[in-house]
Amino acid sequence: MKFNHRNSTKYIATLLLLSFICLALTFYWSIAIIPLLTGKNTSDDENDVKLYPLYSSNDLVSHSLSPFDGIDSKNSFSESEAERDINERKNKVERLCKQFHLGKYKWSNNTNDLNLKEPPTPLFSYFFWNREKQVAWCPVYKAGSTSWLQNMMRLAGYSEEALQNPPKQLSIWAREVYGDSDNFGKGEIDKTLKLLVVRHPFERLLSAYRDKLSNSTVGHEHGTHHFYIKYGKHIVQKFRNDPSKSIQQIEPTWEEFVRYILKTDLLQYSDDHWLPAYYSCTPCLVDYDVIAKTETYFRDQQFIIIKAGLEETLKPRWSHSTAAKESQSRLELRKQYFGQLTKTQVTQLYEKFKLDFLLFGYDYKDYVKLAKEL
Repeated sequence: MKFNHRNSTKYIATLLLLSFICLALTFYWSIAIIPLLTGKNTSDDENDVKLYPLYSSNDLVSHSLSPFDGIDSKNSFSESEAERDINERKNKVERLCKQFHLGKYKWSNNTNDLNLKEPPTPLFSYFFWNREKQVAWCPVYKAGSTSWLQNMMRLAGYSEEALQNPPKQLSIWAREVYGDSDNFGKGEIDKTLKLLVVRHPFERLLSAYRDKLSNSTVGHEHGTHHFYIKYGKHIVQKFRNDPSKSIQQIEPTWEEFVRYILKTDLLQYSDDHWLPAYYSCTPCLVDYDVIAKTETYFRDQQFIIIKAGLEETLKPRWSHSTAAKESQSRLELRKQYFGQLTKTQVTQLYEKFKLDFLLFGYDYKDYVKLAKEL
């Protein structure tokens, strides 16, 4: 058979042309057709709004909830992603409240499956409720609380300048402005955006100790002297066992504070700064519209501002009174403090805050690994 070079060249050219067309169609399908079918657009649209301010990739932090994650202060924002995560949190709380017969799901004899003492009714007097803007925030202190106290004061009409130089401790001033919110009407509470912000229980507890009890000579504007008089010196009197007099500080050590927490009925005698969020904000009795987390704090704030229609009044903020103290990395801090505790103490501490861990999806096992054996 005679081989035809001209026909062979045409055949090869045709194959190359077809291959190029297939590649072009595949590329177009991947960037244009598939996003339309799945609802995932690679460009910014109304479901993927970038809000104030925009950050470079070096500023972004992960949304994962490892117990060793820090507080998110500059997270990228996807409204649809935030709404999905917040709905998952709300559904988890609802599911576990039902499972353990807690709050509004308690048994007819007012008991639950965990034999847990719990408030019989929502503690609405604890809320900061702005009727005009229809926003009600239940404060979990040491979980972004300074930022939300400032936000609520902005909603009450106070300027940024006034907030930078408050006439007294911010929480006291805000309570004077808002008063107690125990007169919620059923119609009002239903149409009010109810907000809860939570944090890893161990991180919150450590932050409370470092901010309020570790040094009584600094931070008087944050009430450190008050905390020493009310709690610190009594903790030392009861829990210090130091026959060699090696402990020089007059304030309680972290280990002494933890022993105090383990021996205290937190529902009856706890301070707001280490009261479990389950007790103070009763998530099994209140249907929160938003459950935010400090681990995704900046992103969640942006979602709340949009959902409440407050873009003209509020911008995402992060105010943290112990930030200046944290020259060490967060992991180094956890090693330093949880390394002072025994594994038994950390496990017992988990039991003390167990519902906060379960309801809000936190783990404690990595903290046990940092603790000593005995």
